[in-house]
Amino acid sequence: TLHDHGAGFVPSFHCPDDPVTLFDDVYADDSVLFMVSKSPDDLLDKVQAMGPLAVAVYRRHTLHLNFARGKSEALIALRGRGAQATRRALVLDKDSEIALPVPGAPTALRIVAEYKHMGGLINSRLCMKREAAARATSAFSAFRPLRKRLFSSCRVGLQTRQSLASSLVFTRLLYNAGTWDPLAPAALRRIRNCYMQVLRTLHNMTNEQAQDSARTTDAQVLEASG
Repeated sequence: TLHDHGAGFVPSFHCPDDPVTLFDDVYADDSVLFMVSKSPDDLLDKVQAMGPLAVAVYRRHTLHLNFARGKSEALIALRGRGAQATRRALVLDKDSEIALPVPGAPTALRIVAEYKHMGGLINSRLCMKREAAARATSAFSAFRPLRKRLFSSCRVGLQTRQSLASSLVFTRLLYNAGTWDPLAPAALRRIRNCYMQVLRTLHNMTNEQAQDSARTTDAQVLEASG
């Protein structure tokens, strides 16, 4: 059920077999609206009905919903009987869009496989693999240009290099990590490999040219870093 209490949306859902209550998630002027249904077709109908209601409520508070690419978009997870056919029809027949009958300004809501917000990626399958890859890529892009001149330089104190790595690299890699679901092994490896490569560089414990007898383990690197 989607309620309008005057100040905005308060969506609340209750399933007798698996009780769960979801509330609206708001950050500054950004909002997330949750919807559930018992069938794929019914879910799309609810999304289409929700659009004009959302526009009306935001207008009431002098706010304008932006339906441009990368702005107001929908992540839809279809499960159960008819899900495959509905998903195919949504992509092929409707061009991954749902028409919203907004009074005076008909528009379309784009259906996307993943959505980027505040640097983070979320997808309809709730899989962290792409997010982990994007985080590692972003962290390496900040780390590699400064690797030789700063992070492995003996002219810069270890404490200074650690502080800079924390602010320049690890903030990209681990931002909001406390909100993540448990990572699958592949996603965890991407994050761990990036993290350990930075630590190894800071402590001059890389194994790039080391003999087998002189190779260091991740446990030894973590111990050295405190």
